Amino acid sequence: MKKKFTLAITCFMAAMLLLSVNSWGQTIIDVAQNGDFENWTDGLPDGWVGSTNSLPVSGIVEYTDASYSGTKSCQLIRTSSTHARFTTEALSILANTEYTVTYFVRGKGEIRNAYWTGGSYSSYSSYTVVDSDDWTEVVWTFEHGTSQTDVEVIFSVRNTDEARDHLQIDNV
Repeated sequence: MKKKFTLAITCFMAAMLLLSVNSWGQTIIDVAQNGDFENWTDGLPDGWVGSTNSLPVSGIVEYTDASYSGTKSCQLIRTSSTHARFTTEALSILANTEYTVTYFVRGKGEIRNAYWTGGSYSSYSSYTVVDSDDWTEVVWTFEHGTSQTDVEVIFSVRNTDEARDHLQIDNV
């Protein structure tokens, strides 16, 4: 009897741990949505350049000189001091669920995050100032009060520098 009870408690605790791990956050961008920038069609990364994208197509470049993993990253060019938005295509999120967007960036420029849904923009995060040939991890977390099917994650960029190959992002 004691062994069965111990086994039941152990199985229950393992199940609770699994549920806890799964409820910490949801994945909305991954390799399937081309978060690693390995797939491009007609000069643009698949799964990107949503309806609120304002970065000119000429500022979105398939970059093969450096990648965090794989063979490609996405170079973002915006030399102006005013920002432009590089966005995902529409994604779905659940109400009151925390989402964490993690990515790697290198080069020189400034980058921040927000999201768009239902015709409105969220508040932007603070800019991350990048000036390095090394990949830096950026983590941004957001939550929305209602489930949505038209969310675009925004990467707002400005002040990129050609001398340092602008900004490159990878592994979103």
